[in-house]
Amino acid sequence: RTEKFARDSVPPEERPTNVLAWAEKHRRIHGHDFTLDRFPPLAELYADPHKHIVVMKPTQRGISEWAINYACFALDEGARAWAPGQDGLNVAYILPTERVLGDFSKERCSGLVEENDYMRLLFSGIGAFDAVGFKKARRSYLYLRGAVSEAGLLTFPADVLILDEFD
Repeated sequence: RTEKFARDSVPPEERPTNVLAWAEKHRRIHGHDFTLDRFPPLAELYADPHKHIVVMKPTQRGISEWAINYACFALDEGARAWAPGQDGLNVAYILPTERVLGDFSKERCSGLVEENDYMRLLFSGIGAFDAVGFKKARRSYLYLRGAVSEAGLLTFPADVLILDEFD
């Protein structure tokens, strides 16, 4: 049985090619289309094509939302955009502790499927699963880990690595 996704029928030239375009097309925050209206300085961050990005910032400035969008773009379009020879990517999202990870996973990641049909379909389908520390998105995988356990960080390969709240 082959996996068929609605996104696969969209011509490549019409699919988002960067994180901001992807977020504007597919994300809804609190029932509204994604926009940078509240955080215009983030436009530069969303436009940055460098593969190594470090952000130092105060809390509640929209950076975790950028990281979630970055992870979702990588899960959805990353293989086509960054690794054309692969079917999907492994994305690692690392948070400071297991407790923070659990709350983040339940609130922010599992809540993505409630935003709209596209997000629901991204995280559901053949063989889909939604564990606190491990999620499948089409042909890609999201690993959510706490940084305290070194053993937990050595057990999976990562094509994309996001360190959130890293100090």
